[in-house]
Amino acid sequence: MADNANGTGETVAAIEDSSLGAFYRDMNSAERRTFRACAAGWALDGMDFMIYPLVIATLIKLWNVDAASAGLAATVTLLASAVGGWFAGRTGRTSPITRT
Repeated sequence: MADNANGTGETVAAIEDSSLGAFYRDMNSAERRTFRACAAGWALDGMDFMIYPLVIATLIKLWNVDAASAGLAATVTLLASAVGGWFAGRTGRTSPITRT
């Protein structure tokens, strides 16, 4: 351990490897499982909205929806997501998830 550069006398660990892979390699197996579960949850959380832009053109054509209505649906989806995020921040994640 070396002294901090600002002269406070605090000790900090030297950084041996600052690559992104080092972050993952330094984890034990339980931490890796937790990291993968969190990454999968984060990806699935974003998927519910990101699937919409991928299929919007098909929905417009198949359901004969005009572009303004499709845009309104996307806007309402984002606003509902923001309100849900605010609510989850105020009450915790469990309450909104169990209600939906």
